[in-house]
Amino acid sequence: MALKTTDLTLNNWQENEYQVTQVKEWTDFNNDRAHLGWQYEIVLPRLRFEKVFVKVPGDNPLFTNADVMAAGTKTVKFEHLDVSFYARTSKGSEFVELLLSGKADKINLALNKKVD
Repeated sequence: MALKTTDLTLNNWQENEYQVTQVKEWTDFNNDRAHLGWQYEIVLPRLRFEKVFVKVPGDNPLFTNADVMAAGTKTVKFEHLDVSFYARTSKGSEFVELLLSGKADKINLALNKKVD
């Protein structure tokens, strides 16, 4: 019996806010590299600080990669965030590894909390 990536579930990964460590453009490699939106690399503390790129549609990023590098990190919230598995294969369709991928409808900056 073959196991599909859609058969797998990921539990206990959700946070209220996420730390972004990198931003890059999201393009469609099958359609002449058409712009689809932006990818935000986030850290998942509950999964041993695994990093995953979350794809968010849009013309302009919430902030640039240079902004993230200057600040060290940015804290964000996502609307309708879904993180799931996908399999990476070689050109001969041989299984290489199982990875995480994310998609969200929208991204917003998290409000800074004041500490007294």
